Amino acid sequence: MLEIPIYLVVLGTMGLVAVVGYVYAQRHLHVMDAVFLMAGPRATMMEYKAVTGAWPASNGQAGFSDAMFRTGDPDLYRVNSVQIREGGAVDFGLSRGALKGKILSIRAWESPGPGLAVEWICGHANSPPGTGAAAPDRTTLSEADLPSPCRAHK
Repeated sequence: MLEIPIYLVVLGTMGLVAVVGYVYAQRHLHVMDAVFLMAGPRATMMEYKAVTGAWPASNGQAGFSDAMFRTGDPDLYRVNSVQIREGGAVDFGLSRGALKGKILSIRAWESPGPGLAVEWICGHANSPPGTGAAAPDRTTLSEADLPSPCRAHK
């Protein structure tokens, strides 16, 4: 008869661990959704930079619209705004769950020299050696909310 209470305690503990893991994974999924959505702004920004020699300072200047994130079903997207800003940066406004209202910045880091040698860095991540960022990081997420590639590794 002692086996049943032990079984219930073990089962409850396993359920608690599963719920905590699920919540953790959902937070990272929200952030990774913004990272994956970077393909659109990145293409328009790189094209603008190749033609003009400078980064666009706004969505309008780059020819990118984030209207699809602001219309229709608000629960459809985890991101509610995509704002291109000066210096080769894009700010993603998160719209769901515990991360609602938080911002993830993805910035262009350029290496010196000719051509368009650009690395894209998300969140608080450190820049590659020999590169520099023209735009500041405006990420409001904590290190715990960021997936590993977006954290500031020391």
